[in-house]
Amino acid sequence: MTAFVRRRASAGIVAALILLAVSGCGSSPELDALKADPMASYEPPGAELLDTRSQGPGSALGKPILARYQRRFRMPRSDPRAQLDAALRAATDAGWDVSDDPVSRFRGSLTQLATKQLATGGARLSVSVYTNGSPGGSVPGRGLVVSLHHS
Repeated sequence: MTAFVRRRASAGIVAALILLAVSGCGSSPELDALKADPMASYEPPGAELLDTRSQGPGSALGKPILARYQRRFRMPRSDPRAQLDAALRAATDAGWDVSDDPVSRFRGSLTQLATKQLATGGARLSVSVYTNGSPGGSVPGRGLVVSLHHS
């Protein structure tokens, strides 16, 4: 086998692995259920929507990937705990069972979790407020991230 043929075969294998890794990028009942939840359209007061990301269920290299839906916002300067509490009140009003665990605090972030039973199964909600930008810089400065995950 020539070097050219080996490179072409390797490129084909890489392309197939990429296709396997991204399976689950379309719509599904699970993703539709997350998008239909009121927290999927929650708009924090004074916030600017930066990004919306979604992924349908699928698998990557044989491991299941659950549906998820996420919105990222730039937040005005204000009390971060009050911003988190406002989002958690909206979650409670939307039927989410907010965890009794203390709010998680890590490097300028506040995070709280909630659960809910959807028609398609269980779901988890994570609401995070970042005072100095999110890890990796996807939300610069003060931000809020609402993440819904099918479980």
